[in-house]
Amino acid sequence: MRKWNGSATWLLLAVLLAAPLTAQDPQPATQAGEKEQEHVVRRGDTLWDLAGRYLGNPFQWPVIHRANTTVVADPHWIYPDQVLVVPGLRARVEPWTRPMGATSSQDGTAAQQASMEAAQPQRTLFYREPQVRSGDRPTVLVEPTAGRAPVSVGEFYRAEFLARPESLQVVGRVLRSTRELDPEERLPRTAQPRDDLYVAHTGRPPVAVGDRYLVAEMGRQVAEADHEARMIVPRAVVRVVEVEPEVMRVHLEEQFGRVMRDDVLLPLEFYPDFVEHEPVAVAAGSDLEGRILAFVDDNTLPGKMARAFIDLGRAQGVQAGDVFEAYLPPRRARSADDARRSAGELLPEESAAVLRVIRVTDLGATVVADEVMQPRLGAGLPVRRVARMP
Repeated sequence: MRKWNGSATWLLLAVLLAAPLTAQDPQPATQAGEKEQEHVVRRGDTLWDLAGRYLGNPFQWPVIHRANTTVVADPHWIYPDQVLVVPGLRARVEPWTRPMGATSSQDGTAAQQASMEAAQPQRTLFYREPQVRSGDRPTVLVEPTAGRAPVSVGEFYRAEFLARPESLQVVGRVLRSTRELDPEERLPRTAQPRDDLYVAHTGRPPVAVGDRYLVAEMGRQVAEADHEARMIVPRAVVRVVEVEPEVMRVHLEEQFGRVMRDDVLLPLEFYPDFVEHEPVAVAAGSDLEGRILAFVDDNTLPGKMARAFIDLGRAQGVQAGDVFEAYLPPRRARSADDARRSAGELLPEESAAVLRVIRVTDLGATVVADEVMQPRLGAGLPVRRVARMP
């Protein structure tokens, strides 16, 4: 096996993976005059909303929940006046300073002055705890949230994935939009963003107001992966707003494509909590070998941003953010001008594409082509992992 050490390919991958440095050292202890930011729950607050406000990503609500398990028993229910810590944010209290030109003689004795200053309101500044990374490069102070995650929220939840239908925990099926007048009508084309939908639910597991689910379409069979495997196509993220014995009403919060009658509701897998924002090159050049099973869109010539499935998944330790190289193995060049020649010169191995993992299941992983170097990119091509998340 050839090590992945070609200078051109390495340079390309380095450019593709370039991202702000993230800390590998422990965060410094909170200094005097600092405290973690706290939020006092008000009526109508949800962990979803608080994650969107403070962390810039509502799908990161589990981060806040994990930091407050002693206060919040059930993440679906938080109550007014509960005090929640927001991890990763600090509050620096700056002492009040005397206005320019003011002196202690204006306000009395030094003791009186000190007492007055202690009684002045202090100003609180919220900021993200800077982290330090050192080594052979200059020390750099970075903001942990400034780094670009190796897989974005949108990429993760939109990504098609492989599954056996019987292994899916189907919570319900879409009936129709609440906007339709005739209950017997099928959805005319698709539900619209921010619509409410009626969903027939199974009641297993029990559903509750505030629960969030993934709306998905059962796509085509992918025989290359497993004779029972199908491509599951995410369409939307919905939130339950009302539950009746047989039907529940859900609200479309994020829509990725058409939402039609008989689409299924599945449990919403948590977006990965990326501690590091940068995959690390495999020391030996590569550590996993596999192949491309199929492309999501098998009717077009694969190019940059094309999504595909590979035959390596959770069992092999693949993670979202890992990077694979698709390559053309050594082969004989055949002459188009001389049909009598059965084989030509032996061509060396060539890189075909850089593939980034955006979702992982038991049957394989979904990858997106960040760069394509060869037009012969297609199903069956071998792949190997060249960088992995720490």
